[in-house]
Amino acid sequence: MDYAEEQSMEVEALEAIYMEEYTKIADSPLEYKIFLEPIQGGGEDENHVAIDMMVKYPETYPEVAPEITINNRRGLGDHQIPEIMELVNTTAEENIGMAMIFTIAEAVKEWLNENNVKGADGSMHTAMLQRMEAAKKAAADADAAAARAAAADVDEDEEAEEARRLQRLADGTPVNPETFADWKVRFKAEMRRAHAEGVGAAGGVAAAALAADLTHQATPQFTKPTGRQLFERHLATEGDEEGDEVKLEEDGEDWPEAAQEEGETVEVNTAVFAADDEDLDDLDDLEDSEEEEGG
Repeated sequence: MDYAEEQSMEVEALEAIYMEEYTKIADSPLEYKIFLEPIQGGGEDENHVAIDMMVKYPETYPEVAPEITINNRRGLGDHQIPEIMELVNTTAEENIGMAMIFTIAEAVKEWLNENNVKGADGSMHTAMLQRMEAAKKAAADADAAAARAAAADVDEDEEAEEARRLQRLADGTPVNPETFADWKVRFKAEMRRAHAEGVGAAGGVAAAALAADLTHQATPQFTKPTGRQLFERHLATEGDEEGDEVKLEEDGEDWPEAAQEEGETVEVNTAVFAADDEDLDDLDDLEDSEEEEGG
């Protein structure tokens, strides 16, 4: 492995990532520092703690761990620096053989974020504030977990109920004396309700239909007489080539109202009676012939 090339490539990447937070101290051996705070680029109002991570490469890095020291820049107590160093050493051991400075730096930033409390100097007051903050966060997490579990239970209950409903539809309702009696009671109740609603709605229609029927019965119905009826009643009188005028007698059941007016006449075509006259003459001759044969 070309250690110098590996180290040079890593430093180039770190300069691009951390930019102003990266500061080179020496070239041989390669040494630099990275300024770390919880929110990169944030102000002191947001970042209550901050450190300088000092890095020095051994000749055979990354086959061996780098030399790293932590300088407190803001907000940390003396007893907290060893905690950070323990985190640094553990992370370095886990990444022997590969470029590891970025991994170590991000682990330290996460620790700083968890301890980003104003006045986090390791005093009893600060410790109490941290415990309160941790308890508050734990309670919020527990509430969120409970809400998710409740929502999941509701979904499961709804799914189970839907499955039962579909199963009931598939199985149908078993018919036995109890279910039939229950259905009969409900059916009769529905029929009575439907009948009551129907009577109320149909009352007006029925009344109108009854009134129309009575009116129809009270109105005289007239039927125009046939030609034979006119002839048999001897209502036909004098005619001419175009048609004879015949005086019609009143008939309350057969004649239209217009024909009952006094003196009104209708035109009758006597030609329609010619066939009836011949039929009557033939009928008279037939009767005379039968009488002669019988006598």
